[in-house]
Amino acid sequence: MPTAKAVDQVKGTWKVSPVIYQPNGKKIKKIKATAPGKYTVIYTAVDYEKNKAVKKIYIVIEEETFHLIDIS
Repeated sequence: MPTAKAVDQVKGTWKVSPVIYQPNGKKIKKIKATAPGKYTVIYTAVDYEKNKAVKKIYIVIEEETFHLIDIS
């Protein structure tokens, strides 16, 4: 999972934790690489003066496909 940090010129830097949503909108703790779908990850930082920054990214897990090749 990509990490993020927020930087305030007065108060310094702090870590920002992501919130992850399944394709159906349900909030989850982590993405399973074996569960295909488009996941939404939202990072939100709020400083001491209530200024807010939001970054949304998408992670797509595709279904694994195997192709059989006849070499006989």
